[in-house]
Amino acid sequence: MNVNLEISLRARGVRLIAGVNDAPILTNSIGEGQQGRMPIDWWLAPEGNLMTLTVMPVAGEAKADPMVDVSIAFPEDLKAPLCRLAWGLPKKARFEPFRLALPFSPPPVKRGRIWEEARPFMAALKDEEVRGARAAGMKLCRAFVNQDADRVVDLLGYRLYEMAYAFDIELSAHREQVRKEIAAMVKGPGFALLPVKEETIRVTPCGHGRVFHLSREDGGELIATRETEQSFPTTMQIYVALLDGEWLVVR
Repeated sequence: MNVNLEISLRARGVRLIAGVNDAPILTNSIGEGQQGRMPIDWWLAPEGNLMTLTVMPVAGEAKADPMVDVSIAFPEDLKAPLCRLAWGLPKKARFEPFRLALPFSPPPVKRGRIWEEARPFMAALKDEEVRGARAAGMKLCRAFVNQDADRVVDLLGYRLYEMAYAFDIELSAHREQVRKEIAAMVKGPGFALLPVKEETIRVTPCGHGRVFHLSREDGGELIATRETEQSFPTTMQIYVALLDGEWLVVR
């Protein structure tokens, strides 16, 4: 996979949401120490790119002094980051939740079709639009519940194309690999999706109003499996967009 840029994060003693253009790429809902990196090429818009960060106190007393170090970085840090924020406080210091959006200018990368094809929404979604976005998410949930790997892959078709294009992956090989991984997941011992009610799905805009993150009522990811004696819980972020009048999974 050819990756040009990543979001890099180290944090402790805080809850946070870090990403690009409001897409919640790296999150921490409990405040434990965290370190991670994720590729962001397919989240880069043609212009107006932002590193977005929301930081919140932990519930109760933090076990460590609050600290966040987040950047838009090159793989293996071969060059200086394009954008970076480092912040911290003494262990028992109190603070109010805050949000930052810092601009950065990426090098030319493949950006996929979504920035041209997805309908942008400049205002809040209407009720029927929210229902359409939720319905797209529920189609995917039902395919997982039915353990239908082929149906899951079909519903992820636009997303698979976008990832293959952005990261120079051969599409048919990528599609087959995902199908094998999904089949192994849904046919695994004890597999079960956490239940979700369609009317409670959160629809949160990102990607300059072209993409919408779907999450559960409690903020958890839409695709989330139960933890069992045979398997660890698994989650998958799901984003949808409106293309030619149809809501599709795009990320």
